[in-house]
Amino acid sequence: MTELKFTAKAVKAIEKGTGKMIAMSVGDLRLETIEMFLQFCLFNEDGERALKDKTVEEVEEFTGSYVAERGLDVIMLEITEALVASGFLPKTTPVADLRREIEAADQRTDVVSG
Repeated sequence: MTELKFTAKAVKAIEKGTGKMIAMSVGDLRLETIEMFLQFCLFNEDGERALKDKTVEEVEEFTGSYVAERGLDVIMLEITEALVASGFLPKTTPVADLRREIEAADQRTDVVSG
């Protein structure tokens, strides 16, 4: 089990790496941005950064499989929720609305493909 956690140090590193405020990076679906979020903010069950000390290739491989498993929209929603919970995005951010939209889209996709 892994979870996303944000610290001021991680947010600062992401902002420096993307050249954008954290709020502007949330909608950036480029894999390099998602890799950066995961690299700095994904923690394992032992409370350690899951991708710490991994090579670039290992991070890329993990990100690719993580995206394939979870989907970009779900990952970015989880990042948004974690940023709100950590206080780096306003509590008024409409994460519940976003989650409902994603779930509704998933249900429409299931009906079409089923």
